[in-house]
Amino acid sequence: MKFDMNGILDELLPHISHVLVSPDAIAVIRNLNERLPAGLSTSGVIECYMGINDARADWQLCVNGLNWGRDVIAGKISVTGWDNSLFDDHRWRHIRSFSKNWAAPSTQLHNKIRQLWLAFDQDDMKKKEPVPGVYFNVRQVSGNSEDKMKESNGAEYKLVIGVLEQLRGRPLRNEVSSRLRKCFEALPKASTVDHAGIMLSRNQNVARMVLTIDKETLQDYLVEIEYPGSIQEVLELTAEFGQFANIRYIIDVSDTVLPKIGMECLVLNDNGDNKSVWERLLGYLVARSLCIPQKMDALLSWPGHASALLASDLWPSYIIRRISHIKIVCQNKGPLEAKGYLQFHRKFTIELINALESAENGR
Repeated sequence: MKFDMNGILDELLPHISHVLVSPDAIAVIRNLNERLPAGLSTSGVIECYMGINDARADWQLCVNGLNWGRDVIAGKISVTGWDNSLFDDHRWRHIRSFSKNWAAPSTQLHNKIRQLWLAFDQDDMKKKEPVPGVYFNVRQVSGNSEDKMKESNGAEYKLVIGVLEQLRGRPLRNEVSSRLRKCFEALPKASTVDHAGIMLSRNQNVARMVLTIDKETLQDYLVEIEYPGSIQEVLELTAEFGQFANIRYIIDVSDTVLPKIGMECLVLNDNGDNKSVWERLLGYLVARSLCIPQKMDALLSWPGHASALLASDLWPSYIIRRISHIKIVCQNKGPLEAKGYLQFHRKFTIELINALESAENGR
């Protein structure tokens, strides 16, 4: 297998504005990709900082459990490109150990986790051993009745804790796991934990959850989990940005729930005209001084698709580009921060027609 991520990056470059991603950031991403194996990923996200002139950018790769990516990261199939010096760092060894369990058909993880995301900060990518944050999807913490929800959440809680501890290479502190359990048990009906993760390059006693919660139950949930920040501010921001998008909440959990909270704005418009909704949302961010006008224009020019014949391929594929979401970082009455997420993925078959239409509409 010869495919590598820089092949896709080369196809993306004509569509990446230097207003969003500087040449230095591109060089850092390229250098990281050269240390990662062929076949690891065919999709990812470029994370851009919308409210500052600095065009720094972070890089996220999606390892799919439905294709060879899972076996590549687990070391089950032989590929070129791995920089084996990465495994001098114990955190990469823990990622490999977890991935072996994930790739084993006999394990619960094999069917429960569809994707693993490797999230690299630009500064971390420059290090001798660049260590990512690792996120995984959770299928699915939710409930339709009290009894069913408690049963489901109890099982999923154990799964999430188990994965976090495998990625850390040691158990979470009792205070952290107890606090996470409380966050799970407090979930209202019809809410979900969409992803969980841990930033291995940072404080390893902090776990992260990405939650979908109805705005009508949000206040009670934040009270129940003893959120220490301004609940009123979160509610006001939910009302403010909820006029443009559906919102998911990013909550960090240590011995306590931490006050900084992220709000992912996902545009899902019933009539399919997502481009106009993105324009209104980004225009609103510009008016709120959370986005530089030039970055708004650059982000709106990102969606689309292009045919590509990569060096490793025998037939053409399509590289699909779309805006994934905007994240508003709420820092407990501190200044807000906005980030934009440029998503891309590769498709081969006729199924991509819907993906192409979505990209053209800016979804």
